Amino acid sequence: MFKNLWHKDKGFVVALGLVGCLILSAIGFYFLGTVPMTEPVGTEIVVHRGDNLESMIQVWFKSYMEGYESFLIPVKQQIKGYEVKSYTTLETGDNPVVQIDFTISPRVKNQDLTLAFEGFEEKGEIHCQWVLWLKESVAQEETYIITRVGRRAPYDAEIYYESGEQEKDEYEQEFIEEIPYTQTMYTYKIDNEKCYVSYDGGQMWVEVPIDLETLVKVSDGHSSYNKLQEGSYLISPNKTAFVFGGAYNAEEKGFSPLKLIYSNDQGQSWQTSVISSEVSGVRVKFVSFPTSSVGYVVAAFGRTMSQEAQAIFKTVDGGITWEYFGSTPRTSLLQAAGFITETIGFFTYPVVEGADTNFYRTDNGYIYSEINLPVIEVDGLTPFVQPEIPYFENDELYLMVGQGPDSDYKGGRLMAKFKSNDLGMTWEFVEYVEPPVTEIG
Repeated sequence: MFKNLWHKDKGFVVALGLVGCLILSAIGFYFLGTVPMTEPVGTEIVVHRGDNLESMIQVWFKSYMEGYESFLIPVKQQIKGYEVKSYTTLETGDNPVVQIDFTISPRVKNQDLTLAFEGFEEKGEIHCQWVLWLKESVAQEETYIITRVGRRAPYDAEIYYESGEQEKDEYEQEFIEEIPYTQTMYTYKIDNEKCYVSYDGGQMWVEVPIDLETLVKVSDGHSSYNKLQEGSYLISPNKTAFVFGGAYNAEEKGFSPLKLIYSNDQGQSWQTSVISSEVSGVRVKFVSFPTSSVGYVVAAFGRTMSQEAQAIFKTVDGGITWEYFGSTPRTSLLQAAGFITETIGFFTYPVVEGADTNFYRTDNGYIYSEINLPVIEVDGLTPFVQPEIPYFENDELYLMVGQGPDSDYKGGRLMAKFKSNDLGMTWEFVEYVEPPVTEIG
């Protein structure tokens, strides 16, 4: 009997089962399911003639939020209500930007809704902040399209960057903000827009009698008001010298001469001399006095891309008068230059693919020798490629070689120290050196 009944009502039972499954699915979807959040981006805000944009945004926002008050979406995406805390117009014009701060009350407590609105939960409410970027519709008059939705912090960051304020602040921090002096016996500091020198490690300071802007101004790149260009100065008990000038002077509508301000008595008295009025647009300059009377200034100027002119000037009377001495071995961007004796000098350049070396030696400025340093390999790398200018230490000649601009071996500060027994013609490796901070700051 039961078998016959089953066959008779089989269709009804199957249909009932399907209905039951659908009901259960609907219930499951209602309580557990999710639907993609309707993104504000791409929606339209219509502004009729005479309407205020902010008021129309309020109308749009009310309509948008009503979608989440509907019982036709899963319960965990439903809200019981919302409250707008404020509308703030950040930008007007053809592409306005408006900020909306609001809270929503979820139907049931859940993390999904908090994440969907990019808010944070506090005391059962979700606190939200939207910044809407809009633009006028091309296809329809008096209509705006929402192009972006974000937060206030990224908006402020964009404004900060695009306004130039970020660049200004970075410039002030890097080139103007006062920084500590290098704690060596013979050193300088820039304090309250003045330059001072010390001969006792910073115990006593002597002011250099020159306007700071005049001293630091350059024609290529930023003028640093908190440090001097490395190599442009010399501080010693017998000779203290600073090279300056060769930069454009707006008041005089021309380039200022390349000059030297110097002292032979530890800052008790100062003299200024003209090195040259022929160079202009000076990028870097280097000064060296191998003796109290013989000195050299090397100036790089007239930069065009990665090439520039370079000139050597010499004095034999302690800096009173100067004469053109010669040119340098290359026209690529000069990194450093200096003379260690009355006749022997060195020049360094960036590493250039195809060049045999970036290190040169001269004797009397007439003959340049290419100096090839021993290749030092560490951990499968050859990071030491940028020589500095050699120096005497206890009557022996040493050379520090740093890493290239793209190298970060051991943090990029580790250097290789070399020694020469033939005044710089050949060199041998001595040791690795972790140098102190030699550049101001």
